[in-house]
Amino acid sequence: MMIFTQVKIISGTSHSSVSITENNVMTVIEKGVIKTANNYTTAVSFKGERSKLKLGDVRIESGATALATVKKHNIITMEKGSIKSGNQAAVEAHGQNSIIELGNVQIEATAAALQTGHNATITMEKGSIKAQGYAVQANGQNSMIKLGDIQIESEDGGISAHYKSIVTMEKGSIKGVRGIDLENGSIVKINNVQIEAKQQGAFVTNGSTLIMNKSFIKAKEDGIGIYLESLTGKNNDSRIGIAEKRTEIKLTDVVIEAGKAGISTQTYASQVNFNLKNSEIHSNVLIKNNVNSRFNFTLNADHSILEGGALVNPTDYMRVIFNLSNGTVWTPKISKEEKKAVSNGNLGGLLDISTRSRSAVSVLNLDNSTIVFDKPTNDQYQELHVGHAIPNAASRPAS
Repeated sequence: MMIFTQVKIISGTSHSSVSITENNVMTVIEKGVIKTANNYTTAVSFKGERSKLKLGDVRIESGATALATVKKHNIITMEKGSIKSGNQAAVEAHGQNSIIELGNVQIEATAAALQTGHNATITMEKGSIKAQGYAVQANGQNSMIKLGDIQIESEDGGISAHYKSIVTMEKGSIKGVRGIDLENGSIVKINNVQIEAKQQGAFVTNGSTLIMNKSFIKAKEDGIGIYLESLTGKNNDSRIGIAEKRTEIKLTDVVIEAGKAGISTQTYASQVNFNLKNSEIHSNVLIKNNVNSRFNFTLNADHSILEGGALVNPTDYMRVIFNLSNGTVWTPKISKEEKKAVSNGNLGGLLDISTRSRSAVSVLNLDNSTIVFDKPTNDQYQELHVGHAIPNAASRPAS
């Protein structure tokens, strides 16, 4: 519990900026406007320690950061009001054990809207975020961002969690090029959230954990539901010491609709556990692996619906295991999108239908579950190989 040596009430309707430099002070601003006159001054900043700032229905505008605590053990609360920022994050919590709490606040940001550093926390309940950069960024070890009933719109991405940080979101929506980005052993937990992404619903690197409940991902057109990738393109990645750590995906009562692929992987030296319960994935391709590397992927689907082929090439060092249980239904499909690679990384026409019709997994375990094949397309059956993929196998035409 903080004990304050002084309580300051700042009155007046307009301020160019507010800077709190004292220690152990409570400052109150009930209403008004705080607006900076340049692109480098923070509108409201804490430079003391163990202090608290209470903001009421205040409008904050800055060409740089709008609201920031950079020293340790500070608390900022804001009820109602609005924040508009320029070339830096709108709200920053970078002081150790500092806390920023926002309630029913509207944020417009040219860069990020919320950003935390090491051991800092931001909580936002209700309100909305519109950002040109990644809207929500948890960037420090042991930092945390908690969101409740927030509507996020971004020209880039919605939520970014790096360096063993944690982000939780209860209710709300995310619209952006990418919905969620979590790396470096971070954790993201969301419940009752609608994600609409132009490219990827979620981007996950090895060692991280994504937990979703009662949520929906829609990845438009050539979008991907969940994209799995390593930190680097090396089998012996030890840059930050999480090579070969396990990635955990846990989806319960989640629906994914993706134009290109439900799951796409480009991982090295990693173990992925992908768990579905009462969930659905609908896509042109269920899973596609983009590189041949040391990689173990296990899909555990409990009472779920899977749609799309498995375009992978299992080997001794790349294993893809499907465990389907409790009434799960998997419907492989002939891909309508897989194209030939040509020079300069461009894509040519569609691959031969025999290639697009072939699915493969290393191990397939069925427990009261079903695989359903559609009728032939252009006289071509779909095929499912279990074990090592059969190179250059001639697919069987329909008779």
